[in-house]
Amino acid sequence: MNGSLHTAGGPSWKPLTVGFTSIFALFGSSAAACLWLFLARFAGFIAVLLTFVLARRLGGRREGLLAGATLLLATEFLFNVVRGDSEGLLVALVLGAILAQLNRHPRAAFLLGIAAGLLRPEVWPLIGLHGLWMIHATRRWTTALLVVGSGIAMVAMWIVPELIGSGDPFRAATRSQNLVPGSPGSTAFPFGATFVNA
Repeated sequence: MNGSLHTAGGPSWKPLTVGFTSIFALFGSSAAACLWLFLARFAGFIAVLLTFVLARRLGGRREGLLAGATLLLATEFLFNVVRGDSEGLLVALVLGAILAQLNRHPRAAFLLGIAAGLLRPEVWPLIGLHGLWMIHATRRWTTALLVVGSGIAMVAMWIVPELIGSGDPFRAATRSQNLVPGSPGSTAFPFGATFVNA
């Protein structure tokens, strides 16, 4: 709590994760770690539940149970959720966005997508397409303001803190290119290795 920001070490900057952990830090370091673990694990449970709900809606109860079980068995999903990674939260947000859109709540779907975009930039193209569709469908300046403003804020939350904390606004992209031993990216054929691991 010395007022400085240093992002050069550790994993890449994830704005939503940092937002939660910054709030949790107000309760002390031990409590902050426990609160984050609770959130990450609870989000993983919600992700499995939403997988069931979405698949049941699209195919039926049996398909919902199969989809939920499949997510639990997905490569290292349960391992990552239990150890407190943000993947469960990401899956829950994306599935929540899909369900919100199916329930005809496009703004809620868009905002859940923005939250997912604060965990992984890979979802940005889908959020952008959804935002453009919302602008076209409503033809309201308030919708355009929401979409453009949220998009700018999302990108700024990734770039500005990294610029301040490490001097490299694109450090997350640079960091993601550092191969992790044993990951599919370290093999001669990463695409195939992903399926072998699964």
